[in-house]
Amino acid sequence: MEKFDNVSYGKEYTKDIRESNYVQTLNLDKETVIKKVVKEKVIKVTKYNSIEELIIYNYDYNSALDKKCSLNLNNIKIDMASKIDEDQENYYNKFKYNSRKFNKNKIQSGLQENNNLSTIVYLSDKYKLNIYLHIKKENKNVLVSSKKENVNKTALYIVFENGKYHIVDEMDHGLVTSDISKLSMINCNISNYDIYITYLKAISNYKLEELHKIAKENDIEILNNGKRKTKSILYDEINVKMS
Repeated sequence: MEKFDNVSYGKEYTKDIRESNYVQTLNLDKETVIKKVVKEKVIKVTKYNSIEELIIYNYDYNSALDKKCSLNLNNIKIDMASKIDEDQENYYNKFKYNSRKFNKNKIQSGLQENNNLSTIVYLSDKYKLNIYLHIKKENKNVLVSSKKENVNKTALYIVFENGKYHIVDEMDHGLVTSDISKLSMINCNISNYDIYITYLKAISNYKLEELHKIAKENDIEILNNGKRKTKSILYDEINVKMS
């Protein structure tokens, strides 16, 4: 199993592998497939040109995506952009975006390009993903889909190496940052993640005791391992549950 902690592959054996009738190699357009030997097993790693390509190929089950068609990815993204207008309830309203901070045009224009932050955030909401990116060259782990992990979403771990992206199984959460300001591979076309309609007003409007009361009224624990949660953590948990 691949570890995301330092993402170390050990010795490379790919140059010494002799093809046989029992080894299959995928021939996918816009993708590179490499083979590694781990514990005497050949493991195929599919690499993608962009983060949204990786997400759509692996999570858009309803698209009937043909990976051999180079135009199909763009067609799917264009179709998503169109449905934001045609079916606004399911493709925009359900995610409770603040239209002044994250409007439909921002998402639609982002879908026409690659690796825009607006698209990564939108796809993370559409497929319910916490998206973590490991930059191999810098040994850096970044949560790129939101400011904080959403407990209602599934973790997706991605490695960026030599201009390509691929999925791994896990990572060390203790090494994660949410600072994407210096990530050259992502176009930060939105300034921050505060793009949602929230249940609560700005945190400055509340005292900790007031948040305790709101939390208790809505069956939200105010303790974590016997200690009281901080104001910031409790505020975020209330918004996640109630928004």
